Amino acid sequence: MKKADDDTLGQISTGPRETKLQAPTDRWGLPRGAVIALQQSGGLRFSTRAVLVYRDGRVFFRQQGKLTAGESWRRITLDEVAELTELIKQSGLFELPRSSGRPSPDGYAYELIARVGRRSKAIEFFDGSIPFAVQPLLARLKVLMTLDETQE
Repeated sequence: MKKADDDTLGQISTGPRETKLQAPTDRWGLPRGAVIALQQSGGLRFSTRAVLVYRDGRVFFRQQGKLTAGESWRRITLDEVAELTELIKQSGLFELPRSSGRPSPDGYAYELIARVGRRSKAIEFFDGSIPFAVQPLLARLKVLMTLDETQE
C-alpha cells in the first residue's frame, strides 16, 4: 500500500485541538441579544411555528406546514420585553426539569429556551403536561406567533 503524502491528503491543522467532546447544554441556543425562543411542532396536520424575541424588541416568527409557510417580523416595545422577562421569572423556568410529559399523537411539542441575565435554560413539554406556571408565558408567546402580512 502506497503511503499518502501531504499533497494528496492536505495538511492537518497545527492549531489548538479539542481534546474533550463537549455535550451541548441545550438542543438549540439563543442568538446574541435574544431573550426567548419558542418552537411549537406537531398537531393533526403537522406544522412547526417558532418565535424569537430580542432585548431590543425585534420579534421574528416562522411557520412551516403542509398548507402554509412564511416568515414575519415586528417590533414590540421595551416595556413589552420587560413584561416578557418578568413572565419568564414568574414561570419558575430555571427550576423546572429539562423535559416533562409525553407526546400525544395529534398534540403539540414545545421547546422553550430563555435567557435572563447570564442564565439560560431550555425545556421541552407537551400538550397535556404544560407546567402551570409556564402557561401565561406560553400564552403571550403564542400571541407573538401570528403571521402579520403588514410587517413583512
